[in-house]
Amino acid sequence: MKENIRMDPTLERAQTAFVPGVNIMENVDMDSIIWENARASEDWNVHVAYLDCSKAYDSVPQWLTRKALKTHGAPDDLGNLILRLDDVKGGRRVITQDGLTATITFGGMAQGEILSPTKFVYSQDPLVRWLSKHGKGYKVKIVYEGVDRMATVVSLHVCDDMNIYGGSLADLQHNLGIVSAFSKKTGLKLNGMKSAFMTTESEEGVEPAHCPTLDGEWHGGLNEYFVPNEGGENTIQAKGWDEAVRTLGIYMAASGCLQTLETVLEDKIEALMKSMAGQKLPIHMARGVFNTVLSPAIMYPLRDVAQRGRSDYLIEKMKQKPE
Repeated sequence: MKENIRMDPTLERAQTAFVPGVNIMENVDMDSIIWENARASEDWNVHVAYLDCSKAYDSVPQWLTRKALKTHGAPDDLGNLILRLDDVKGGRRVITQDGLTATITFGGMAQGEILSPTKFVYSQDPLVRWLSKHGKGYKVKIVYEGVDRMATVVSLHVCDDMNIYGGSLADLQHNLGIVSAFSKKTGLKLNGMKSAFMTTESEEGVEPAHCPTLDGEWHGGLNEYFVPNEGGENTIQAKGWDEAVRTLGIYMAASGCLQTLETVLEDKIEALMKSMAGQKLPIHMARGVFNTVLSPAIMYPLRDVAQRGRSDYLIEKMKQKPE
């Protein structure tokens, strides 16, 4: 890759995490719109890879952190501070995703530390811009200011979670080739256990027969091509689109399958209650748990049920609940 993507001193809009004036949940909404569009049309199949970075907050190399921050105009003192935090060794106390505290022992900046999102989001920005400029996305109909428009979505990001889209399997594979090339260049690690591939090209409830991969070689400059190696260990595992999938940090069923959504809700609430183990949280921490964990985890699956016209089922089920 001989070319460089010029970066303005703002983040690419496909990344919504920690961007001033941008709702962090906008991309979750956009993913739902894409699936609604694909389910409503026989001619607009969508192919999606849901990717999750492994140890995202402590695996970004120092050279990438410094270069990314410098490109965005961050002062050298801020870069030096973040890189010094990388050198901290031993255990430390952090806030977990459930609002509780835990001790971690690995080196490097940890998830939950105040500057870790800054480090990761800015370091990933070159990938987001590469995808935006040279990716082959999915075309979706949207209404903007009362006017029907056609938008092309290549990727959506929230920190260490990313959704990669394509209007065909070949387009999706091209976009994943960009992710693969960036990963090899920077050392970005992907968590295969949390990654998944879905498409409306298969019947609901049926896993796709062919899957994309992150194995292969990128050839030429930024606007060239990727040659995949099929059958490698980095093949993205397929799921039927009635299954639950991690969508930018929130588990949902792309198809709106009611049974799947009920399971997602039950599992999330049960996991949270188990992790709290009867602990009483101070009001500020309880508020944070509700706003950042419970509210989005419950709101989006319930909304998808209603969008699919199944809210009446939930009402009837509540009526039938024994006293």
